[in-house]
Amino acid sequence: PKPQTPNPKPRTTYNYLPCIGNTKSKTKHENLEKLIMADKHSIIISVESGAFERNFDTFKNMDPYFIIDINGQHQKSYPIRGGGKNPTFKQSFSFSATKEDIIKISVYDLDLTSDDFIGSCEFSVSEGLEAGGYQDVDIYNRSEDFEGTLKVEVRNE
Repeated sequence: PKPQTPNPKPRTTYNYLPCIGNTKSKTKHENLEKLIMADKHSIIISVESGAFERNFDTFKNMDPYFIIDINGQHQKSYPIRGGGKNPTFKQSFSFSATKEDIIKISVYDLDLTSDDFIGSCEFSVSEGLEAGGYQDVDIYNRSEDFEGTLKVEVRNE
């Protein structure tokens, strides 16, 4: 018997969004307009700083760090030793995402035994791109109490 050839891979179909105007303009929707394919593409998420309501360490300044999760992709920042309630992170990470994916950023205080959960925030990639530039994003603890803000930017790579 003649061997059967496998079915060819189906072709990927991309949905293109129109680019509007000059892509070098600094409009609020610049980043969203650059998102031309509905499939996954590279984005960069930058966290500049944090402003937290309280210090989670009793005898010293806390050592905060954050974890960004998008669709099962996790990236962890390095802790800011002695960063306290107002740490400067200045850390950026690259992800593969669609505009519908949800970005979750969780903030912790590094401790010797177990790290303290400070709070988290969630928003869609499209919301982050539409915001344009750095935005203050509120973070909430597990009881849904306000714990502070993170200065976050989402942009296309």
